[in-house]
Amino acid sequence: MKSVATCVQQVLESLYITFQRPRFSPDVQGLQLGGVHTFIFDFDSFLWEESLDAMLNRSIQGLPDWSQRKQKIAAIMDAGMENRITMHESLVQRFEVASVTPVILQNYIQESLHNMNPSMAKFLQLLQSHHQKIFVFSGGFKDFIAPFMAVYGISAEHIYGNDLVLQDDGTYTFDPKNLMADSDGKTQLFQQLKTQGLFVGKTLSFGDSSRDVNMGADYGFGYGGLRRRKSVENNSPNYFYKPAQIVRLFQTIFG
Repeated sequence: MKSVATCVQQVLESLYITFQRPRFSPDVQGLQLGGVHTFIFDFDSFLWEESLDAMLNRSIQGLPDWSQRKQKIAAIMDAGMENRITMHESLVQRFEVASVTPVILQNYIQESLHNMNPSMAKFLQLLQSHHQKIFVFSGGFKDFIAPFMAVYGISAEHIYGNDLVLQDDGTYTFDPKNLMADSDGKTQLFQQLKTQGLFVGKTLSFGDSSRDVNMGADYGFGYGGLRRRKSVENNSPNYFYKPAQIVRLFQTIFG
C-alpha cells in the first residue's frame, strides 16, 4: 500500500507536469522543415509506458511481496535511464526480480495494441502525412513493440529493440549480444545507420533518457510526461511534458 508521502509526491508531480511549459531552443523554435527528414523515437516511457516493467509487474501480482518487488523494478529502471548502472545491469537485475512468460506477453499485446496516448498517435499521423521517415530505437523488446507499432503504420524494419529469449523453465530472458542491451547501444546504432545512408535530411530524436537526447541527432528532445527524470530535464536543450506540446510545435514547423 502506498504511503501518504508517496501519494502526495505523485499528486505534486502530476500537477507540475500539467502546468509546466515546454522548453525549446532558439534553433528549434525557428526550425522549418521541407522535404523528408528522419525522426527517431524511444518507445518505453515515450510512445508507451515502460512495457517490460508492466509485464514484469503482471508476473508478480498476488505475491506477498509484490509491492516491494514493483518498487525495486522501478528503481532499477530509473537507475539505468539515469546512467547510474549500465543498460545490461538494468536488464539483468529486473529479470532477477520477476519474469515474463509467453502467456503474459501475448495477453499484454492483445490488451495494449490500441492504447497509445491520442496526442502521440496524432504526432505520428502528422509526421506520416508529411512523409517523414520514422524509426524506433528502444531498450524495450521488439517482440512487443513491433506488433504495437504496426497498428500505427510503422514497419518492423524500422524498429530496433532488444530480443526476448525463451528459457527451459518457460520464462524469458534477454539476448545480451543485442546492441540495444548496451548502454551506448543507441549511439552506436545511430552511427551505423547514418554511415549506411539510411537517414535522410535532418535527424531528430525523442525520448525520456539522456541516451535518447544525446545519441547524435541534429536535434534531441527530452520528454517528462510519463517519467520525469530531473537529470534529463535539466540538461536537455529541448524538453516537453505533454504530447500536445510537441504536436503544436511541429504543426508550426511543417507550416
